[in-house]
Amino acid sequence: MKGFTPFFTLVALVTAPSLASRLPLRRRDVLSSSDASVISISNFNNVIYVTNITIGGVEVPVQIDTGSTDLVVVPTAPLSSTVLVSDKVKNITEEYGTGLVSGPVLVAPFQWGSYSVEKQAFVNGTSVSAKFEKSLFPTGARGIFGLGFGRVNQTVVTTVFSALENDTMPA
Repeated sequence: MKGFTPFFTLVALVTAPSLASRLPLRRRDVLSSSDASVISISNFNNVIYVTNITIGGVEVPVQIDTGSTDLVVVPTAPLSSTVLVSDKVKNITEEYGTGLVSGPVLVAPFQWGSYSVEKQAFVNGTSVSAKFEKSLFPTGARGIFGLGFGRVNQTVVTTVFSALENDTMPA
């Protein structure tokens, strides 16, 4: 009997792995760069991050800003499908550490990757300060995409609601 123990131990060690559970492996598709859910972000000296959005049918590179909540664009091409929020609001001015930008508040279709908004309010920058132009445009950005939370900056909201009072938003 003593001679059989090493033999059974050896057989158990050899056959045990074949009795183990097998987990199926599945290959997952890799997202392609043309996939709308992939958002490309460019990094400039670990200080400025730029991404592309589509607003009013035009792709616009914008700087991501976590210190503000507004969307401001200074497009190089005319935007389509835009609606003026109110004829009472001619222009507003947004002030950033990089300067000033002024323009009317418009509403237009917006898209960033797979995220879209049918009627996104934004400032259509028609006038910019030299400081704003000098600091932002060399990165390729043509606007600021505010992703801040809370009550950091409510210039657009306050201006629009003050002007509209009892009016309604455009259809």
